[in-house]
Amino acid sequence: MVRPADLLLGLMFNVPLLSILGVHEMGHYTAARRHRVRVSPPYFIPFLPIPPLPGTMGALIRLKSPFPDRNALMDIGAAGPLAGKTVVVTGTLSGFERAAAEEAIRAAGGHAAGSVSRKTDYVVAGENAGSKLARATDLGVPVLDEDAFRRLLEGQE
Repeated sequence: MVRPADLLLGLMFNVPLLSILGVHEMGHYTAARRHRVRVSPPYFIPFLPIPPLPGTMGALIRLKSPFPDRNALMDIGAAGPLAGKTVVVTGTLSGFERAAAEEAIRAAGGHAAGSVSRKTDYVVAGENAGSKLARATDLGVPVLDEDAFRRLLEGQE
């Protein structure tokens, strides 16, 4: 017989796992939408073990239109740690030139923006960061130094 406490323990495992999987699939979904590829929202493949707890055998998104080009295919398939995120780089970074930092953002699935707004997810601030840093602080946008930016690109943050 299953005890209610066991069901609670199962939920404490399943809910975070399903949340992580959902966020991962939303990265692919937002990358597809950014490339104007028609896709379905993420579908979870249900799995109900005994005793019945919410579970999944995985998740998928369904393509409804073709990929416009090979770059879109790569961006959607390899949506990285910045999938769907908007990042602004300001100031001088010692380990990146501006173009290289913006390319790293795009390679990680993010959008490199030129100005800070409420929709900005992160601001990467180097030496001599000016008005963009002040605007990010005013709006409460998270500000990263270069080391935190590298960790974010590696999926560690």
